[in-house]
Amino acid sequence: SIDQLTPTELRLLAFIGAEADMPALEAELDGNNALRKAAVAQGMARRGLRQRLIDRADDPVIYPCALQALATDPADMDSLRVMISLRPPEDQREVWAQAIRSAASSMPVGSLIEIDDLLADTSWTDAGLRRDVLMRISEPSTPSLAAAVHVELLRRLAGLLIELGEGALAYEVLSAANGTAMNDALKDVRFQAAVTSGHFDQAVELNRDPAAWILVAQALAARDPNAAAALRDEITRRFGGELSAQQRSELEQISRDTGENGTAVADAPAARVRP
Repeated sequence: SIDQLTPTELRLLAFIGAEADMPALEAELDGNNALRKAAVAQGMARRGLRQRLIDRADDPVIYPCALQALATDPADMDSLRVMISLRPPEDQREVWAQAIRSAASSMPVGSLIEIDDLLADTSWTDAGLRRDVLMRISEPSTPSLAAAVHVELLRRLAGLLIELGEGALAYEVLSAANGTAMNDALKDVRFQAAVTSGHFDQAVELNRDPAAWILVAQALAARDPNAAAALRDEITRRFGGELSAQQRSELEQISRDTGENGTAVADAPAARVRP
């Protein structure tokens, strides 16, 4: 009787047993004994019996085995789509994320937009995982891609790096992208990367509208007050004579949001009235 088997014997039976053994093994999966359940799940994962495990992946004992079963075969879009859809228990989020990184790394680079779309639409994904998956596009060995695909991947990667406070890396990645057409298509995110990484002279070549600089400073205020304050001071120094009353007010609000005063915006020269 299967009830008399030890967990080690159950694991072996799940791996090499006959189809006639499956109903009893599935009953163990649905049972309350975590050791026996885990043993059966591990054997099924090694055997590649994915669907039985996927159907029960909401059980935290079975969950890692469902991921393992999906990762056993060479990655394809269907298995990766299922893997992304398996919401991990809180204590297994990193196990899930590492499985996604591993599977995505073996997929064609041209599929990264679809993978990123799936991750972006999943509430248990974070920007760090999306960044990790997309970083392949920055590798020198990346196969050639259609220009539109390459631009879109770089735009997404740079945006995530900026969001994560890695503006210097975003600037480096974008600086390595060659081609006038690509630079033009990435102008907005190149500007944001230049501003957030402190490359102010390069940033002003891309956009000298103080309103655009203020928008970046406002976005920075919540996640990096020190960087926002430094940028506010640079805006005041660089554009002081061009700032409107509204823009001065916005910079003062950034001062309040960052909890310190920095350069006094009110003391900057008033905007010149153009004829």
